[in-house]
Amino acid sequence: MNMSIMTYCYSPALASGALDLAGMLQEYARLGVPGVELVQAHAAGMPTAELRARVDDLGLTVPLLLVGAPVIDADPAKRAAAVEGMRPALDMALGLGAKQIMLLPSGDAGNASDAEVRRYICDGIARACEMVKGSGVQIIVENHGGAHRLRGRVEHMLEFADAHPDLGLCFDDGNFLLAGEEELAALEKLAGRVVHFHCKDWALSAEDGKGILAADGKRYVGAVIGEGVVPRTAAKKLQASGYTGFFSVEYEGAEDPVIATARAAANLKAILAA
Repeated sequence: MNMSIMTYCYSPALASGALDLAGMLQEYARLGVPGVELVQAHAAGMPTAELRARVDDLGLTVPLLLVGAPVIDADPAKRAAAVEGMRPALDMALGLGAKQIMLLPSGDAGNASDAEVRRYICDGIARACEMVKGSGVQIIVENHGGAHRLRGRVEHMLEFADAHPDLGLCFDDGNFLLAGEEELAALEKLAGRVVHFHCKDWALSAEDGKGILAADGKRYVGAVIGEGVVPRTAAKKLQASGYTGFFSVEYEGAEDPVIATARAAANLKAILAA
């Protein structure tokens, strides 16, 4: 079983200065979770060679780099420029030994329809896959919960997968819950392309108007893995199938991120070991 933690979990602590990059890596080692799913921006200020040395010294690995790119644009030249702007991320991934780059589409959709925006994303995906071709690094995308009407449902992921044969998919079970997708049915349709897995939990919001509005009309707030409503059936089924990729901890609740992420990691270990 390969486990990782998204550095995204620690974003509030990094932003406040309660934790720095070196301290965060020490936390991975303390928790016994070897995989560092790294947000590119979190490595700013530390040379890649130094970061690789720190990761190696702690017995850690960076399987994946998360990279934002403003490919949501009606102008194909701007989409091409956005992908070209990912080259430093590719260099970083190669320097860290990361085998995957998760493309996080951003940009200004203007008055474009959801279908048009997905077409822009597909074009960005195809360009990014071509850019990394032959490097040993794979471009992947995930189903996004907060934007489930745009890129959170199974049919959206299949549309993205059709953009380029080299694209890999990250299955986010918490995001599929927000999109109103039954996770086992989603996995069955996507399993052949799933190369990474985000484990995230949600709890029903106890306050009116608070939280993310999901497809079922309810609002949800971030919860520690194993303490919310996501069943984890897809993760267990994928694990049983012989999947060799990473199961990655994601936490975006209101608790102290260091304490909550540690609990989430311990709970996920227990769930996958059961």
